[in-house]
Amino acid sequence: MVKLTPLILVFLLVGCANTPIGESISNAIAPKPIGSEAVKPIDTVSSEKSVMLPQNLPLPVYQTAQLIESQSTDREGRLIFTVANGAEALKFYQSFFTQQEWQNLSQSDRQLISFNRQYLATVAVTNTELSINYVQLQGTIVLPAAAPPAAKPDHANNTNQFVNDLQKLGVIPPEFNPNATISRRDYVRWLVTTNNRLFADRPAQQIRPALPDRELPIFKDVPQSDPDFGVIQGLANAGILDRNVKEFQPDRALTREVMVQWKVPLDLRKAIPPASTNAVQAAWNFQDSERISPAALGAVLQDSRSGELSNIRRSFGFTTLFQPQKHVSRLEAATALWYFGDGTTGISAKEVLAALP
Repeated sequence: MVKLTPLILVFLLVGCANTPIGESISNAIAPKPIGSEAVKPIDTVSSEKSVMLPQNLPLPVYQTAQLIESQSTDREGRLIFTVANGAEALKFYQSFFTQQEWQNLSQSDRQLISFNRQYLATVAVTNTELSINYVQLQGTIVLPAAAPPAAKPDHANNTNQFVNDLQKLGVIPPEFNPNATISRRDYVRWLVTTNNRLFADRPAQQIRPALPDRELPIFKDVPQSDPDFGVIQGLANAGILDRNVKEFQPDRALTREVMVQWKVPLDLRKAIPPASTNAVQAAWNFQDSERISPAALGAVLQDSRSGELSNIRRSFGFTTLFQPQKHVSRLEAATALWYFGDGTTGISAKEVLAALP
């Protein structure tokens, strides 16, 4: 596997992985969902201690925010506030990060993750609560140079850079409907094609498509005459698809849990061990962990260990509901396929494009 680009190297935080520092950083960038535990305002009359802001807080406090919880050390902290409008609070921090030239790592309508040369910060909101998690970076972080203005996409629907990169590599179609539901057959085709394109110089990492004239069908609804027989049966031959079922149901909508179940083995390049609902709940704190199918639990658990580079975080953003049976959009699928790897090493479509002559 290749080393990550400088932007993604911030997750490594100069080799802190598997150390107490690394664990605290991981906790900082993957905060507990707001509301996952009871937060009680401290009674300033009966308590010996009142809730106070840390002295080294690297971010300003939103003007109407009321602090209800504060946990901090000399170099990291976690704060929870009540706010009148979470969306407005998030806009405030988005403006702050832009004005102060912080580097944006991830952004959704509920969460921002940014860093500068000293700190990595995560801001998350609900309708009436705001959480700030920050950690002081250790060592020297080399920030990437400012990117040139993005070129105008060739097609109006290409609204996402992940999609643009994959289209330039020729692994997804040029005509793209990002909000349409993706079928299981289309996802397998994209998954195999993208994997083989990103690992074009490493045959040992590629998925071998099955040859219709040499193999009998594994699934009765994917005959040798099916245009996607090669990739579907090839992925089954690689052990990614369940060969024990009689039907693949290629035109059925892809679900979130199945997307993760098929992608994570190719991220980690190994078979995924089974996991329990309790283990997934402890890792993700999803409110609906019990709804995840047993066959997908192991992949969902392993995906959590990739932090902000996990398929779930990149495709679906910050969420306390996994909604495992929810249908996946074409944009969400493309976002997952843009990067193959774990939280430390991997390869992205952007890196492959940059290496082209």
